Order: sequence, then C-alpha cells, then structure tokens
Amino acid sequence: MKTKIFLLSLVGISTISLFSFTKNTGTIGTYNHFDARFSGGADFGKTGAPGENNCTQCHSGTAIANSTVTFVSFSGTNNKYIPGSTYTINVELVGVPSPTNGFEIVSLRNSDDANVGNITITDAANTQLKNGNSRTYVTHTSTGSTITSWNFDWTAPINPEGDITFYVAANVSNDNGGTTGDEIHLKELVIQQDASSAVIEQAPIVDLDNSLKLLNNNNFITTTIVAEQTNDILTSVLSLSGKVIYSNYEVLTKGNNTLETIDFNQFSKGIYIINYKVGNDLISRKILI
Repeated sequence: MKTKIFLLSLVGISTISLFSFTKNTGTIGTYNHFDARFSGGADFGKTGAPGENNCTQCHSGTAIANSTVTFVSFSGTNNKYIPGSTYTINVELVGVPSPTNGFEIVSLRNSDDANVGNITITDAANTQLKNGNSRTYVTHTSTGSTITSWNFDWTAPINPEGDITFYVAANVSNDNGGTTGDEIHLKELVIQQDASSAVIEQAPIVDLDNSLKLLNNNNFITTTIVAEQTNDILTSVLSLSGKVIYSNYEVLTKGNNTLETIDFNQFSKGIYIINYKVGNDLISRKILI
C-alpha cells in the first residue's frame, strides 16, 4: 500500500512540474504571446478612424498623427475615383529600420463614416481581411510583418458616395518581443468622386467626351470611339457587386472605331458599369437595363 501511494505522488509531482514548464515557456527570453498574436495581423478597429482606437490600445507606444513615415497611395488620377472602377491601394513605411512592422486600413464615407467599397486581396501572403464593427479592414499577415510595403485592390462603390477617406495605422516595432516602445504612425488619404460620372437610360445615342458614343438598340450596346492613334482598348462590364461579367480586348486604329456589340439581354435588369481602358486612360459609364 505504501508503494502505491508513493507512485501516485510521483505522478502528481510530474504533472505539476510539466504544467509549470508549459506556462513559463511564454516568457522565456523575449518571446511574448500577447505581442506575437498581432504579428499575424491587427485586430479589427485599430485604424484611428472615427469611433475607433489605434494600435496603442495594444502597443504602449506613441501615436504620431499625420505621419511623414506612412504613405498611402491611390492609383486613380488626381485622387479621384469613378464609381464601380477598381484601383490599387499601397501602404508604405519609408525609412523604417525595424525588421517587424504592421498596418491596418479602412475606407469610410465622409458623410456618415460608413464603410464603402469592395476590397480584393491581391497578395495573400502578406495581406488579409479582418471584419468587425460593420467594417472590412486590410491588415498584414505573419509573413507581411517582415516587409514595409503592402498592396491590395479597392473597387469604388457603384452609386455616388461623395468624398471617401482611407484611415491607416502602422506599427513600427522596436522588435523587443513585447508591447512597449513601439511607434504608431497614423495617416489619412481623402479621395473624391469624379464629377464626369453619368447614367445612360435607354438613350438612342449618347455623346461622351465628344469621342465616345453609345448606341442602345433593344439592350444591344454598340460603342464607337475616335482614336488619335493605334492602341489597345479593354472593354469590361461590372455588376453592382463589382464582379466583371464581360471583358474584351480590341485594337483601335486611328480615326473612327466600332467596338464589339454587347448583348445586355443575357444579364438581369439593373444598373451596370461599362469601363473602357485605353493605355493609362479610363472612361467609365453607368447603364440601366
């Protein structure tokens, strides 16, 4: 009987020792579970946007507003967006010596701070989506925490939304394995709606920019365009959800050109966006079927 009691005591002591070792591995050296959790992406709602905190809620560093270290660039001309069009957004930290960094960004309508636009992750190794507070965010991944520049695509809302602001918070870590001593850099980028947007409603002939005309014949849309020189043109049709449902490459010759007729009868009734891209120029128009 005594032998049995002694054996049970050894098992109990071993279990306690193993539990204690497992708990302590979280603090051996400079490793910290709390800090490591965010190396794989920020929690939602940490951009410094209206009604939100920033990264200092979890990192006890300094928040720097209107940072000269953080840059947000928008591929549209003159920071203007055409409803339904897709653009590339770039977030970059310049002159950062830290090997570990991170960011989070959100796009909000200025009139009521509602989340607007659709996001497409184009670099899944380094960026990811986070959802919360009725908003969609883009943040870094574990792999993405080792770089200083991140990209993704943003599709502007179909309907006019006025001015839109991108809010970003970036963390320049001191890489000490903890949550102290980091720098949080805040930045905002305001983009405006392109005033040239228009709606085409069963008009027989519509003259746009004196060079592009649309003919609507029972929902068969034929486009004519005058080109100054030979160039490629990409015609694409987007649904209300931002999905491309038609695309076609053609070659323009100098002078008058007639593009391939698009049969909209194959689509459901509603509003669509037709994009015409020639070189770096983009013409975008709405059409109601």
